[in-house]
Amino acid sequence: MDPNITPQTQKFVSLFNGIDKAEIIPWTDVNYVGLSIMKDYPEKGLFIPAKTKKGKQDTVALIKIGYLPTNPPSPDNKVLLNVSIHKVSRYLSGRLGYNFDDEESPTKISLQQSKESRQPFDLEEESRYEYYLDSNKLRDLKTKQYIKSEKIVDDIYSTHLKTLKNIKFRLEVAIQRKMADSIDPSLKFLRNVNLIFFGKRIKETDNFGVGIFEIYSHNNLIDMTLEKDKIRILGSDLPISYHTARTFIIFVLGLFLINYYFHFDFFGFVALTNFSAKNSLFLAALVATLLIIFDRVIPHGIITLMNTLIRLRLHLITRKINF
Repeated sequence: MDPNITPQTQKFVSLFNGIDKAEIIPWTDVNYVGLSIMKDYPEKGLFIPAKTKKGKQDTVALIKIGYLPTNPPSPDNKVLLNVSIHKVSRYLSGRLGYNFDDEESPTKISLQQSKESRQPFDLEEESRYEYYLDSNKLRDLKTKQYIKSEKIVDDIYSTHLKTLKNIKFRLEVAIQRKMADSIDPSLKFLRNVNLIFFGKRIKETDNFGVGIFEIYSHNNLIDMTLEKDKIRILGSDLPISYHTARTFIIFVLGLFLINYYFHFDFFGFVALTNFSAKNSLFLAALVATLLIIFDRVIPHGIITLMNTLIRLRLHLITRKINF
């Protein structure tokens, strides 16, 4: 036994000595207790694993089972197990890429065939299984029964394979991933809208998580136009950027042109403008209000929308779809 493996891990791994047709790898990290199990995929199935020139499977199912030990231990001396399964390459473990001249590397053809076949989904169970530290026993919280280690391995492995055939599950996962993937281009588009149309950008921060897992602060929305170069609304002390002034003029001109050529009045804007023309004070107030909305309200509204999309992405990433 590797001397780097803690006594806790040795005791836990002893439960899995009866696993057939699998390679067991105890964890050596002293901060965790657990093991990894490599199992081959079925030779015939919807998923085609990549193979070496000698026909050995390179693509395998990697099952990880373990827990984070607490100090001091929990009062009842039991912990929840984290159980996961992923599709991995034996060859890429510890290597940066494939060397097709190497006998241990999968062949280029088999990699392409594997890529073109239907792929199984990764799975994770965080709160289904309990491990009793004193008695060295395992319990399934779903069935409320004590179980053998083979049961955990067989269940997650078979469920992993079933994801190849469960159309409803695959469709839900595909939709969830598409939605999550579409958020980043949407955020980039909204950032450009704020910059191009309103002259506003988000100040860079040292926190790389902002905009990915953390929302933007409204205080970090800054103007690209220098204060001294800003246009003053009707000669007042309320400045707006050139970008906002340009956007406002184009917006108003567009509404009037649509009304003139198509006789359609968006939001009753043209009628309201004609009415306000009879009262110069009301017209000035209307223009000032609209400029404030364009220069202040809309850019911050875009930040709010971006933050909503960030929260949605985080929800989609962490949301678990029941198989």
